[in-house]
Amino acid sequence: VNRYVDWSGADFGLTHTEFILNNNTPYFCETALRGGGCGTSSHVVPWVSGCHVYDTLITGHLGQTTYKPKSILRRFATIKFFEFDSGEVINIKDNVLSCPGVAMWKLWVKIGDNLSPAKDGKCRHGCMIVVGDSAAEVETKLANATKEIHVTTK
Repeated sequence: VNRYVDWSGADFGLTHTEFILNNNTPYFCETALRGGGCGTSSHVVPWVSGCHVYDTLITGHLGQTTYKPKSILRRFATIKFFEFDSGEVINIKDNVLSCPGVAMWKLWVKIGDNLSPAKDGKCRHGCMIVVGDSAAEVETKLANATKEIHVTTK
């Protein structure tokens, strides 16, 4: 990771580096150079692993010993980012937070905003985290919750 970050030429703070673990082999996925806020540390990591990153970080900064969780959970989660049709937002209807498995829902647009295609990650229009005990369960819950999002533009 350090070699990649040095090579990248990034000249401001990195928010995270992600790996995918496949058959106990880690594969480098990404190093993000954007602001956080999509819930990976606060919602996804605690759900899938049982490790509460912020509690561990605060404990460590207070000079206390941090411990690895006694048992790592094996659950599933996904983050879905949203981009809506370009134009002025004239109506928003959503019933997302009442859907089973939705751990977080953020909509970064409001009525009157003029939407255009996102040029990068920070310009997306919203995101949702869905959690469950299996990948199939998460996919089903995600599909059902996505049907509850209606952003109308003109």
